[in-house]
Amino acid sequence: MKHTTSIITPTYNRAEKVCRSIDSSLLLVDAGVANEIIVVDDASTDGTSTLLATRYFNEISSSTIRIFKHKENKG
Repeated sequence: MKHTTSIITPTYNRAEKVCRSIDSSLLLVDAGVANEIIVVDDASTDGTSTLLATRYFNEISSSTIRIFKHKENKG
């Protein structure tokens, strides 16, 4: 049985800091420790989603990274 591990990263208005976290998590994916990264954007207003979509286009296209964005901040 193949095990899957997801890294879940919540973020809110921390565009640059979340990129550092994702870059670290990608190392774990490359090492085979995790299979995917799930980013939950809690309705950021600083362009986080746009930055992530641009910077991680290839990883999103291959489903290594999945991004979920809340329409309203959930706190």
